[in-house]
Amino acid sequence: MTGKKLVVDKVLCQGFAQCEAIAEEFFRLDDRQIAVVLRQPQNEDELAMAEAAVRACPRKAIRIDEDVS
Repeated sequence: MTGKKLVVDKVLCQGFAQCEAIAEEFFRLDDRQIAVVLRQPQNEDELAMAEAAVRACPRKAIRIDEDVS
């Protein structure tokens, strides 16, 4: 567990799908072409892949927060 949580801002997301292209195990576009998080990264390698997807988002609609649950 990384202690980090992927979050998609559904207002900012415009369905460019860069996140899905880079990290398809974490992201998928829904019926409205908005990214949804499929699952959270479980280790540092997965977190690195998720971070690459965050950086690739042209609208900056994805962020990584501290998981406080």
